[in-house]
Amino acid sequence: LVFSRSHRAAWRKVIVAGSLAIVIVQGVGVASLFTSAPKENIYPTEQGLYQVAPDKNVIVFILDTYDSSEINTILDEEPDFFEPLTGFTYYHNMTGSTIPTAYAVPYLLTNQLPEVDESWNHYIGRRCSSSTQLDDISNAGYSIGIYTDSLGMDFSNPEDKRIADETLNIHSIGDATIDVPGAIAILEKAACYRDMPWIAKPAFWFWTDQVNNQVIGSSAENDPSVRLYHMDDGGFHSTLETRGGLDFDETSDKAFRFIHLDGAHYPYILDENGYNVESSTPEAQQHGSMRIVYDYIAHLKELGVYDNATIIITADHGVYHLTEELNYASAPMLFVKPAQTAKEASQPLQVSDMPISHMDVPATIASAVGADSSAYGSTVYEANDPDRVRYYYQTFSDGVHVTDMREIQISPGDPLDLSNWEYTGTTWTIPWR
Repeated sequence: LVFSRSHRAAWRKVIVAGSLAIVIVQGVGVASLFTSAPKENIYPTEQGLYQVAPDKNVIVFILDTYDSSEINTILDEEPDFFEPLTGFTYYHNMTGSTIPTAYAVPYLLTNQLPEVDESWNHYIGRRCSSSTQLDDISNAGYSIGIYTDSLGMDFSNPEDKRIADETLNIHSIGDATIDVPGAIAILEKAACYRDMPWIAKPAFWFWTDQVNNQVIGSSAENDPSVRLYHMDDGGFHSTLETRGGLDFDETSDKAFRFIHLDGAHYPYILDENGYNVESSTPEAQQHGSMRIVYDYIAHLKELGVYDNATIIITADHGVYHLTEELNYASAPMLFVKPAQTAKEASQPLQVSDMPISHMDVPATIASAVGADSSAYGSTVYEANDPDRVRYYYQTFSDGVHVTDMREIQISPGDPLDLSNWEYTGTTWTIPWR
């Protein structure tokens, strides 16, 4: 104001120049709407989510953030809780691969980790092109359904697009429809959280999946081929029950299903039976998420395909929080049931002490579909070294941004004992973009 009053002519030039700059910038943005190539809207849909094959099935459940320590507590206090897991083995001496979800889920789908001296961006860019995991599953004759919001794929990359093309549910859906009232409601909540004073912000807390769920809402609910998959455990469970369970995918006699659910992750909105409620507890959420899997298993048994199915129940990672230094140990839980005889599939849950890692899961999947598992390492069934040293890759934060990933060596012994964890000195800097 002072400058404009004392230098009116100069100020007028500043205003004109600034206004012209804004017009140019906005004009370029508008022009890009007409000159840019149309972007293909490729998303994971619900197609095949409630279908399995009549012959062979390999089913992987990812119950987010479910830690071995939580399973151990339930096993000690309520051993009968795991009765539905007949034919399964629980591997309590388990370590993860990497953390958080954005890196752990892609690892489980690609079997790719960063190499020493590899830049982070190069690793992220070549994960799909370096992987043969989904190729091997597809070549074995399995229809592939991948249900997660954490693919970590860029579908403008031909290699990532090639991976999507091997699935039955990840494809272009044209113009994605949204639930307009739901979208407006969650955007209003986000705006209130942004603008309200700190003392009022807790009333407007929201979670990523709440945004996804409300934006997607009930749009296209009768057509799973265009209905976007979103993380809603209670909704998944309710739909499973209201539709009368699972049915057969008549297009293939073999099916691979990778189903990522919120599991034990905050916020706690599952009751102990696995249905959505306004507010719950960590313990109820843990019980409820497992009961969703139990009901799915019950439907497999109704269809007569349980015995011959390989089922893996794990987490992408265990309990997790951002930290600047290594100050806690965590481990994802792991249950595995191979394809078996009826007698074997009826046996009570077994517990194994053998040191196991997420690094064994890709080989276990390859073995289950009949591919060459040795190309991926050892399966959980082949692990036989009680003194095995395992490796884990954890991201660290400065409190604002993720800064780097560090390789951690976990010595033989209890993986939940932090004294068995130590840095190897191998680090990857994660650029903030």
